Amino acid sequence: MKPDQQYGPVGSRILFENDLVRVWEISLEPGDHLPLHSHALPNLVVTIEATHVRVVEHDGQTYDPTDAPGDVTFREAGQIHELQNISPSRYVNRLIEIKQPHKREE
Repeated sequence: MKPDQQYGPVGSRILFENDLVRVWEISLEPGDHLPLHSHALPNLVVTIEATHVRVVEHDGQTYDPTDAPGDVTFREAGQIHELQNISPSRYVNRLIEIKQPHKREE
């Protein structure tokens, strides 16, 4: 990727946002894909409707996650990839970006 590469959003739409988190919905119909995007923040992915998806990394490598409905996965910042729904059913998840650590008052 070029240093000036423009990336798409990390999800389909923002459901909630405050100073600490941003919650995205990712919803892909059969054959749809989420274009190349960069995860600048650490995040949690909560699978709502699982199906067969493929992740295509920025270097062309691919993998097919096997998440089930209700699974929660933590991912560090820095991933650059696209997501493809390669199945005959819809894929839905919630991606929760962690914007900053919560500081407790003492």
